[in-house]
Amino acid sequence: MEHLIDQIQSELRANCDPKHRDQLVWFFKKQTVNPLGVRSKEMNRLVARFWREIKSWDKPHILQLCDRLWQTGILENGHLACKFAHRLGNRLDESDFTVLDGWLHNHIYNWAHCDDLCTHALGDVLLRFPSTMDETAQWHTSDNRWVRRGLAVSLILPLKNGAYLDHAMEVADLLIMDEDDLVQKGYGWMLKVASQTFPDEVFRFVMDRRDRMPRTALRYSIEKLPSSMRKEAMAKVYVENDRNGQARTTALP
Repeated sequence: MEHLIDQIQSELRANCDPKHRDQLVWFFKKQTVNPLGVRSKEMNRLVARFWREIKSWDKPHILQLCDRLWQTGILENGHLACKFAHRLGNRLDESDFTVLDGWLHNHIYNWAHCDDLCTHALGDVLLRFPSTMDETAQWHTSDNRWVRRGLAVSLILPLKNGAYLDHAMEVADLLIMDEDDLVQKGYGWMLKVASQTFPDEVFRFVMDRRDRMPRTALRYSIEKLPSSMRKEAMAKVYVENDRNGQARTTALP
């Protein structure tokens, strides 16, 4: 394994672009990243090349390689770890949730790794093994913004398969007042995906909560809804008292 890790690092450094590295640092702004500057096209080629070398390994050996890649703290190595885990496909089982959970809690410091892991390998395990959902029950209380975002975006793959709508609504409620804009965008994205299969349910959810739902999350949530629903959801409201002194909420045109 050590020889392969050295080979991977050598290939990454041979394909790094200092200009792209600086662009990545700027792009992620205040998030923790340590990029070499390998562009997406070259990364995809390297993923395919090294997967051919390791796909015949037993699963624990592949996951151990991924752990070693995470430990380097290099952006591109995390990308490789996410892609290798995803390519394991159905070889991942319920017991592997603990490994993926550990990566999310201990090695992820930017939205790219969070979304790559959660919308692929982790989301697939949640879809195929519903009991693992119980293990995410307290993620909304985490001080780690990526764990809270991961709680939402890990449901994107199941939602695309028509599963877990009720759970997704519960997650959105748990995160609804989160002050972190990247968490807001995460659960807004989750609801947007849900709306493509369950538009009426998502519309009702948004309309019942739009008075306290952050505008960022609201806009993400309704992006794929029919225009009439989007217009109604975004309409400003005001409250006045009627002749009997009862509060009345009216949508502005």
